[in-house]
Formats: sequence, C-alpha cells, structure tokens
Amino acid sequence: DLKECLPPLQRQKITQRLGYIFVILQFPIFDKKQGKVVSAEVDLFIQGNTIVTLNNNSSQILKKLFKNCQENPEYRDKLFSVGNPTRILHEIFDLHYSSLLPILNEIALATDNIEEKMFEESPNKDSIRDLLEIKRNIVHLRKIMKAHKNILERLVPALGRFAPAKRVNIYFQNIIDEVMQIWASLENYRDAVNALHETNESLSAHRLNKIMKTLTIFSVVVFPLTLLAAIFGMNTDNMPLVGHPFGFWIIVGIMFVGMCFMFAYFKSKKWI
Repeated sequence: DLKECLPPLQRQKITQRLGYIFVILQFPIFDKKQGKVVSAEVDLFIQGNTIVTLNNNSSQILKKLFKNCQENPEYRDKLFSVGNPTRILHEIFDLHYSSLLPILNEIALATDNIEEKMFEESPNKDSIRDLLEIKRNIVHLRKIMKAHKNILERLVPALGRFAPAKRVNIYFQNIIDEVMQIWASLENYRDAVNALHETNESLSAHRLNKIMKTLTIFSVVVFPLTLLAAIFGMNTDNMPLVGHPFGFWIIVGIMFVGMCFMFAYFKSKKWI
C-alpha cells in the first residue's frame, strides 16, 4: 500500500486490510498556468481513531485544514471531539468537493460566453479553441469523479469497524448527495458543450455553403463575359464585327445582356 502512494498517479480504489482501511482518491484541481483540470491524489490510511494522509504536496486543501487545526483551537476541538475518524473524514471530503464549485461555475460561465459569441456574424476564432478546452476539462472532471460514488458507498460500511454505523451514515449521506449533484452537473455541462459543438459544426457548414454559393453564382454570372472574350480573342479570319466602327461596344453590350440574363434567371429561381 505504501508503494502505491508513490508517484505516478494510481488507480482510485478502497482496500480493507486486517487492521486498517486504505483509500486512494483523486481530486480535480484547476491549473491556471496550463488552463486545464489536473488530478491531485490523496491517499488515506484509516485505523481506529487515527488517519494518515499522503498527498505529495499537491492538495492545498489538506494544508489549509491542518493549518486551521494548529491555529484555531475551537475548530480543532470540533473535529476531534467525536473520538473517531468520521468527523475529520467528513471535513476532508467536504472541503475537497466544495472546492469544485468554483471550477463548475467557471465552466458554466465560459459555456454561456461561447454560446453568445457563436451566433455572431463574425465569430471569434478563439471561441472554438475555448470550447474544446472546456470540453477537455469536462472529460477530465468526469474521469476523476466517476469512481468517487462507488468508493464512498463502500467506505461507509467499512467505517463501521471504527465508528457507530448510524453516526457514519449521518455524516456521509450528504457527502454522497454532494457527489451525485456534482456528477449531475458534469452530465449537464457535457450535454451542453456537445450541443454547442454540434451547433458550431452546423453554423460553420452553413457559412461555408453561403461562401460557396456566392462564389458559384459569381463565376456563373461572369461566364458570358469570359466566353465572349475567349471567342473574340481568337485570331481567325472572318471574325464577326472585326473592323466594325462600333464592334467593341457591341461586344460589351452583348456581354452585359448575357450577365443580366443570368442574374435575372438566378433571381427568378430565388437562388440569390
């Protein structure tokens, strides 16, 4: 079990040994430098009224918890007054899950901003990249949080070895509910981002079709001009209108009539 506490990150699990419970959990934290969600592993050894935590200095929440216990006697007494690890475990989990709320709020805000930008006439190219970054962060969050519900449901009866089952259920029921709410929020955000991604693909295809339509109409409208220019550009004998005093203007007039005819035809078909 101690070997599994060493880097790299290990698979999340709960193991009941003869005298203790060993838990490996990963909690998501937001790396501002990289702009993405990363995993912070927290390892727990639970035995009687003793808890040993290992986190490779990646969990700032545990540091703050221990610092509060050192500096605030009332807070420390509240955590240790029960006489078993239930209250402290509840605080550890509650603080970690509460730290996810700012990340979820940030995802919700970013999703709303992207949705507004997506329907602009000239959408920002960065919005596509931001959408993919949000999608990546949601995938990482779901990957990390997927195992938590199962581990907590197995941890609750296992803690019955060291604390009354009724007290354990009271403390951990709201933790399990909180995990379920976080998972439901991630499911909603995943569906929303997937819908935005599909909408963006449809809008991009629509804009591309409009561009292709404009270019096609333009090329067909000027086709009479190109055809006549090519015909009268041939160096052959008996070319009509050659030598005519108004030959140039007659050819220009024919080109103009042909272009107007093509334009009127497209207009009647409501293609433009």
